[in-house]
Amino acid sequence: MDLLCNRLRVFAHSVRIFTSGKPGEVMEAHRLGSRLSGTTALSTRGKKWRCLMKERLVSVCVVLSLCFLGACGESQAVTKSSSTPTAAPTTLKLPTSMPSPTPTPDRDPFQVHFLQHYQLIDCPAEPNPIALCYTLHDDPSTSSLGSVSFAGTDILYVRPQGSRCGAASRQGALKLAYRDTVTIHAIGTYCLPGYPVQFNYTVIGGTGRYQHAAGQGSIAVGPASNSPPTATEFWSGTIRQS
Repeated sequence: MDLLCNRLRVFAHSVRIFTSGKPGEVMEAHRLGSRLSGTTALSTRGKKWRCLMKERLVSVCVVLSLCFLGACGESQAVTKSSSTPTAAPTTLKLPTSMPSPTPTPDRDPFQVHFLQHYQLIDCPAEPNPIALCYTLHDDPSTSSLGSVSFAGTDILYVRPQGSRCGAASRQGALKLAYRDTVTIHAIGTYCLPGYPVQFNYTVIGGTGRYQHAAGQGSIAVGPASNSPPTATEFWSGTIRQS
């Protein structure tokens, strides 16, 4: 491309000499023109040759200008197209490890699941009308106090008119290892259908190491099953020796 531009400059200089009318310069231009095109020396000199060149000067200059502009434009276009921008990455870098959630410790140290077995009984005489009474014993289960079971009595009171739920009470004792016991009293609410009960219990005493026991918590009793007569229980709360 540089060689082409140099030849175009030489040819333009020759054209300017042809139009000046000086014989010596015309001959020099003739020799330069011969070198550029590779043809033989011009045979015609003088005014006739200069007139011919003047007539074609405009066309030649236009063609040369277009060729020069086209070559330079193409060179610039090639130069510009040679630099291709680097594409930005489309994938985000993910963290190598995800933080693990920190488990929240339960604030109630005493928790136990029971399978309850109940049996309907005659209700004691009480001032408040009673709907249903039953004794229950819970199978031994593992807890923070070791193996523990429960035995007691639940009383379900008559529901207010138009209500699905009524009051309930529980009295009984937890049996711990080494024959220690923890006595509790609970009050709560039962609902229909299924008679699920939600109690809040309070520790009122005990025997052995738990003679002066204290504590409180909740008891969630699931819906009752008739065949066999069972239900599930979940206790959550506190029980302290003193």
